[in-house]
Amino acid sequence: LVVINPEEGGGKEGPRATETQDAEPSGSEVTISTANNPTEYHDTIIPVDIDIGDTFFFGVYEQDCNSSNRQEPIEWVVLDKIDDKMLVLSTEALDCKPYNNQDCDCTWATCSLRKWLNGTFYKAAFSNKERERIMDATVEAHANPDFSTNPGMSTHDYIFLLSVEEVNQYLPYDSNRMCFPTEYAK
Repeated sequence: LVVINPEEGGGKEGPRATETQDAEPSGSEVTISTANNPTEYHDTIIPVDIDIGDTFFFGVYEQDCNSSNRQEPIEWVVLDKIDDKMLVLSTEALDCKPYNNQDCDCTWATCSLRKWLNGTFYKAAFSNKERERIMDATVEAHANPDFSTNPGMSTHDYIFLLSVEEVNQYLPYDSNRMCFPTEYAK
């Protein structure tokens, strides 16, 4: 999950995880460049008229298990738009990582998945220009309504998972919650 500022040079300070970004983007179509430098391989223009439920491509990540043809563009769906922000979710599971590498009690603030998403994945999937458009969102630590687990502390993240409340809000039906992995993630 990512909060994106569709305008180039968007700020690094962002909204809460439940906020998103209203697009007055500068482009009208998605473009993917083919530069030899992997950090410059992708340069995305977000459509001006993008709306909730629309999809677009932003960033790249290996998806077809064929590294000889470069990484593939990541497709995102817009879950919400508020002011100048969009909350987006990848349309496919891009990788398969455990919530935490060790079998112990942990929270979002301390899990290894958070570290991987905001470090390795963030740097590998997005160019420098794209990272400028990803907002630093405050991810609130809410208690799970179904289990009495420790919610931990709120965090500041570029990439994060939906909370239980957000899943219920943005993906209200079981059919919305179906997650299909890429070949690479299988």
